Amino acid sequence: GIYGIADSAFYNFKKLISFKATGVKYLCNSAFFGCSELMYVTFDNELTSIGDYSFKSCKKLSRARKNAGSDRRLPAICGNSFHA
Repeated sequence: GIYGIADSAFYNFKKLISFKATGVKYLCNSAFFGCSELMYVTFDNELTSIGDYSFKSCKKLSRARKNAGSDRRLPAICGNSFHA
């Protein structure tokens, strides 16, 4: 899997509609910033933090979730992670 998603990795990637990741431990700042068509994001139990403005301007995002059966809480969600 991917260890982390770098700062602005998908910045303004307008064609991204959904994203499912396995083994991702963290999202850096602005990872999906400006992905205006992004609607669904799913991660497994490995995710431990979401950086600032990771989903800023993702106006169609209606679901960001960890896989069902997760007994592990997400310890760090930075300020403005889901700021529209």
